[in-house]
Amino acid sequence: MIKLTLFIGGVIINDYWFEIAGFMFDSNDINSFESSVKSYYRKISISTLNNLAFLFERSGYFEQSILLNKYLYEINPNKYILSICSLYERMGQFDLAYNSLPKELNLGKNDKPSDIEIRYYQRKAAWIIISQRNDNLKREAIESLEKLEKLLFSHNEDNNPLWLWHFYNIKANLCEWEENYDEAINFYKKCLAIPALGSFEYGATFVNMAISYRFKYILETIKNDETINKAINLGKMGVFLKESVGDRDEMPIVLHNYALNILYKISNNFDKKLCNKVLQVTNEALEILEHTKSIKRLGMVLIENFIAKSLLNIDTKDIVLKLERNISIFGKNELEQMKHIYNEFYKNKKIEELNFL
Repeated sequence: MIKLTLFIGGVIINDYWFEIAGFMFDSNDINSFESSVKSYYRKISISTLNNLAFLFERSGYFEQSILLNKYLYEINPNKYILSICSLYERMGQFDLAYNSLPKELNLGKNDKPSDIEIRYYQRKAAWIIISQRNDNLKREAIESLEKLEKLLFSHNEDNNPLWLWHFYNIKANLCEWEENYDEAINFYKKCLAIPALGSFEYGATFVNMAISYRFKYILETIKNDETINKAINLGKMGVFLKESVGDRDEMPIVLHNYALNILYKISNNFDKKLCNKVLQVTNEALEILEHTKSIKRLGMVLIENFIAKSLLNIDTKDIVLKLERNISIFGKNELEQMKHIYNEFYKNKKIEELNFL
């Protein structure tokens, strides 16, 4: 029965699978994400991916099986690195097989934690503190993150992909807090390397990674167009993925960050086409905020819209009125961000003065 199943599986792989699904993408190549976002490989379960990797191996598609095992690697590094090593050996690539193995296995001794334990350290202890940049509780957040890391990596079973995504996302946010943007970007890349997630999580990762590139650009003494272009392109991908899942309540945040990435480029190199894009994006964000009655990032969306209209010589009276009327409800952090982007344009007299800001 097993032989018959393998035979049928081999026939399906050889005659039909690649015509239906195409070849496996390289999950380590972030540039391939846009072309692979609709791939069948991103839509099937981990157990199915495991079965598929086995059938690829038995059918002699060793390179395809290696790519699948690399895609699954983050959920259980010890398990999948052994599969990768074995596949290299079967291909006669003995140096690659040897070098793929770690010097020693990092085996855990504990049982797999419960979802409640993971979520406690994720959300209550670490995420809430780090996302709010609460300096008084920073030590507690770091200790909670260390406990979360121990829970995730002190057992030998497969980790839940969403657990890993939250962990690396929080690590990235901590790095951003400490202005270590290169390290933050590395953790966001780990988020994108985790299999079997959806456009919601991947979209959020692209938005967040774009923010890190934007902050890198802001801190550069000599502005590098490549840095801000990366922020804009990643932000655009984040918008696309978030829109694909109908994430309407979060879209104003996504759109505001995309607009802000573009504005920082325009502040050093005016581009009318990009300026119109900011206007379009912020108008859409304002419509959503009005519909949902939300004030989350309202200040940023308004100031971005004001700057775009000013640069395009469009009347700003309505936006100025909304800004002045709502200035008291914006939080300290948001006000600082608003003033920063406003001053980027006001210092060269590109926009009118707002006395109340």
